[in-house]
Amino acid sequence: MKSNSRARTVAPKPERARYVAWLLRLDPSKVYRIAPDATAAGNQHLVDCVFDQLQRLVEEAARFKSKPGPKPPRFLWYLRTLEHCCAVMSGTTEPLPPNEHGEFENKDGYRCGTYRPEGGDV
Repeated sequence: MKSNSRARTVAPKPERARYVAWLLRLDPSKVYRIAPDATAAGNQHLVDCVFDQLQRLVEEAARFKSKPGPKPPRFLWYLRTLEHCCAVMSGTTEPLPPNEHGEFENKDGYRCGTYRPEGGDV
């Protein structure tokens, strides 16, 4: 088997979870146990928490999408973001890399934050 020097580098799960938490503006007090840390337990809590919250948001969006009637454009934009977040967490899409200051940038125009059908944006 030939070695492929151009093989894709896969971001570790905690980095994926940090990106998704940032993109969806998840509550840091729930995502991080005390503060962002790089311990195995802290990273596992981050990944588990983001998976749980993302699953809940996807289920809420599916319920709203199944209701009859037109959907607001902001909701459709939010669905695109949720699909991207699911792809990032599953490893089929790489998160955008942080800039030189270690901060994420929304270069692809995903909708930041969550969408609440009852009350609009959060």
